[in-house]
Amino acid sequence: MLFMPKTRVIEAGGIKTPIDPDFRIMCDYGAAALRKDKKALSECAGRFFFAGLPDGVGGGDAAAAMNNFYLDGLAPDRKKEKSSAIFSVNTPAPSFDFEEDEVYFYAAFLSEYGIDLNSAVLHWLDFCALFRGLPDECRLKRIIGIRAENLSEIRSKSEKARVKKLKKLFALKCAARTAPVRYATVKERDEALLRMVNEQFEAAKKALEEVREK
Repeated sequence: MLFMPKTRVIEAGGIKTPIDPDFRIMCDYGAAALRKDKKALSECAGRFFFAGLPDGVGGGDAAAAMNNFYLDGLAPDRKKEKSSAIFSVNTPAPSFDFEEDEVYFYAAFLSEYGIDLNSAVLHWLDFCALFRGLPDECRLKRIIGIRAENLSEIRSKSEKARVKKLKKLFALKCAARTAPVRYATVKERDEALLRMVNEQFEAAKKALEEVREK
């Protein structure tokens, strides 16, 4: 049924598990994942599974469930289409960061929707739907487009120089810490992304087990 409230219960290891779907938790996760901050990832897991984990749900199952919930928001059609909302084949580096781009997200949501993200109550999936729905001409989307631009595909020297200058101006500091990787295919890129996210969640397994034992 269309336009129904989004779920607050997900399946982890085949067992229904209550979650806190607040967009802030997932934004914090996204920022922590880019920085490979194990402590922050663990804290996000504890906030997400606020009621603890049911008997029979281990850290691995919980990590996979949280991983899928995060990706369901940012790239809901990742299993159907040849593209994702996070990376492109020729531009594997992240094009946005919730932490560094916080002011742009705030301004975009307030300007386009009248939503104050400092006080808003938003389900992660609703937040992501609004994110995807932002007009291309808004500052956030234009900056994301600049970061995702592939310089090798620009033939004009003057245009390439202009875009290169803008990419440097709006470059993400967190992305600069990671050496860029070029993938041969979209499938290879997506597989690498999923491996990366799963590895990051492995760092949170211990905390999830501690949550389960509470």
